Amino acid sequence: MLEERSEVLGPGSRGGLAYTLITEQDQLNVYAANVREVLEPFRGRPVRIRGKLVNLRNEGEGQELWIASIEAYYSRHHNS
Repeated sequence: MLEERSEVLGPGSRGGLAYTLITEQDQLNVYAANVREVLEPFRGRPVRIRGKLVNLRNEGEGQELWIASIEAYYSRHHNS
């Protein structure tokens, strides 16, 4: 599920982290600079994302998901 994330603004903050991908195992910040209008239709919906998991822990951040593609995901067990 793609959910909106409260962005922290200020010195040293990372722009482009407006969404979080919530999975059964984890929550991942989604790096999506300048593509908010592309991702907004997917907010609050189950999605299938292909991308790259980037580890920024050495820079004082956590892990981020960098999206290559996104699509709505429908399963037999999910009613939308």
